[in-house]
Amino acid sequence: SPMAFASADPYPSLRAFCLEHREEILELITTRLVQTNEVRRCGCLMPAFTRITQQAEGRPLALVEIGASAGLNLLWDRYGYDYGIERRYGDPRSPVQIVCELRGDRQLPLPVVWPMVATRVGLDLHPIDVHDADAALWLRALVWPDEVGRAGLLQQAMRVAQHDPPRLLGGNALDLLPEVLATIPSGQALCVFHTHTINQFPLEARARLSALLAEHAVGRDLYRVSIEWLGATSPRLELIASKDGVTAEHLLAYCGSH
Repeated sequence: SPMAFASADPYPSLRAFCLEHREEILELITTRLVQTNEVRRCGCLMPAFTRITQQAEGRPLALVEIGASAGLNLLWDRYGYDYGIERRYGDPRSPVQIVCELRGDRQLPLPVVWPMVATRVGLDLHPIDVHDADAALWLRALVWPDEVGRAGLLQQAMRVAQHDPPRLLGGNALDLLPEVLATIPSGQALCVFHTHTINQFPLEARARLSALLAEHAVGRDLYRVSIEWLGATSPRLELIASKDGVTAEHLLAYCGSH
């Protein structure tokens, strides 16, 4: 019966499976990297991009994502959003519909005018090409097996990306960023963002990233959006806005872990 199966010790079955597929599993765990691309995070990112659009007087956004994986979060403006309030946001016809529950008594900055995106660039040590069937299958394999809805959303987001994928560059973000930032047109609102990424950076690399962005912000407005945990009680959605030579930090929300 299902109940008997649920209470049975799964280890003997797992052990037998691993022994039977020993060589294939060894190949996987020695050559593959965790490249999670969780599109539900866009439900938290979108209000931050809305706030930037407001601060930048409606200028189109230039998005640069650190730790982009397949670049699915760079396409956030092609998805639909439901926050459980009267109005929905984004594209109601998109195959990717993100549901996000708002808690607390404060208002998130949700769009009156939908933000425009002019540039999208993703940086990753090993970016994933959504047209590579094997790489896409690996991305799907990283979703926990009981999260069927999450896996379905990922598959739909990959289909959206296949139509018009963002530009992805492979390499160390600290090496790539200076040249990428220098190519962003001055008429665009430059926004660098990362989610659950710099926890994998050594402390020295985190400091270098902050110094690099601060140095670039001397010559132009620059916005940095992050969702990082870094020892807090829950992940924090933060915006660091450097505008007209003045830098201000804003804690916008606490987020669920995924």
